Amino acid sequence: MKKTFILSTLLAVALASGLLFVSCPTSTTPAPSEPTSTVYSGKDTANNNYTLRISAPGKAAYTPKAEDDYKLDITPSGGGTSKRSSGTVTGVGDEFTLKPSNGAQFKVSIRGTEITTITGTITLEGSNGTISWGQSVPEEPNNPNPPSTGDTWSPVTSSSQVNGSWKAPPSYSGTVQGITYSTTTNNYIVTFDAAAQTMSASGSTTTTISGGNINEMWPELKALEELFGEMGYTVAFNDANHSITLTCNNVSIQIPDDDLSPLGLEINQNNTKLKMSDSLSGVEVIYTKL
Repeated sequence: MKKTFILSTLLAVALASGLLFVSCPTSTTPAPSEPTSTVYSGKDTANNNYTLRISAPGKAAYTPKAEDDYKLDITPSGGGTSKRSSGTVTGVGDEFTLKPSNGAQFKVSIRGTEITTITGTITLEGSNGTISWGQSVPEEPNNPNPPSTGDTWSPVTSSSQVNGSWKAPPSYSGTVQGITYSTTTNNYIVTFDAAAQTMSASGSTTTTISGGNINEMWPELKALEELFGEMGYTVAFNDANHSITLTCNNVSIQIPDDDLSPLGLEINQNNTKLKMSDSLSGVEVIYTKL
């Protein structure tokens, strides 16, 4: 179990660590069945629909306050796919100050439950870019890790199939049990040596965590620093935005084929892409051959 986790972490360290955090909570406080929340809505000058939900788990009487969670959904005027910004409330009143998990803060002015205007640039989730009040909603996301349409995938059962170096995508994200993990990578590369039956990793990843009961979970996540230290990672925590940066320099482990097969890796038909899928979050992390 521990070895499998280490192998998974070397391949998709931020994603794998995030899933570990979710699956191994130590808090005995039962999660509420439904967070209390309040909803605001409005239309901009381009007739795009904005819906803002601010929530905090476990409150009997709810009034928005700093450090609550927010989700802002933006639907194009002519219909189509909505885009979302999510993160943390940093200021309240007749004007909310909102800090996306992956961008700079912006302000939402309200009157009652109506959104009257939004000032500043809104950073959207994942790789969907940014939008401003009155601007057309992006029709398609700028996805650095596009779906694998057109590829034929086969299970990886031998290190000879993946011999060489593979680079992680620049970013990816997923949501598990109401908690969103948004990851960026910095030259994160894994290398398989089929002859030596080893796998090594270098580079760094930064994962920003938001939503759910992150404030309660954060001390538990920080307690895992020792585990990653044993695995050869340098760990840096940012308490202000709940982000974790993991850096490694050629962390290496033995990986016989019997240990490689259970990871569920897949390789495409021309051996240029290596895919690691996670059933909990639905995220596919696709590495490219160097």
